[in-house]
Amino acid sequence: MAECAVCGAVIAANEKLCSFCGYHVLAAELLTDPGLMQIRSELGKALQWQFYRQHSYRLHNITEAEQLVDWFHAQDPEEVRSRVVGALIDAGLVGYPWATEVLRRVSKGVGVSPKEARVFIEDLRVRGIVRIEWMPVSPEVPGMIPLPRLCRWVACAPSNADDRNSH
Repeated sequence: MAECAVCGAVIAANEKLCSFCGYHVLAAELLTDPGLMQIRSELGKALQWQFYRQHSYRLHNITEAEQLVDWFHAQDPEEVRSRVVGALIDAGLVGYPWATEVLRRVSKGVGVSPKEARVFIEDLRVRGIVRIEWMPVSPEVPGMIPLPRLCRWVACAPSNADDRNSH
């Protein structure tokens, strides 16, 4: 018996697909390889990264598992930041800066949980890389329900370095 590296569920040695999350495939050869115990923690992080990016992954042996771990660690921080900013901008107008669709886009874009995505976004906001832009409030018309106030995430221009932290 082995444990799913992503969700922690117990997987029978002859099973290849995790019965709990049903998302990734670990070949029996990998599950019985003694080298798995040495990379288990890092492999779990790499599989979780793939899981949140919504990529299923088939690992046949320890070499493929080690390659996935290497890919996970080879991520360029600037590229990751760029993907987060792009995902925020692509979310468009939302009723709440931390709306599910915003967190889901970032989560998928960089391979982190929605909770971790929010922490990542907040860090970028505090550092002045992105900010929330609120749309003007629609004028109230008697007898009509006012439209909700919408917002969107925008990238801060590098020339506005002094203004970034004031938003």
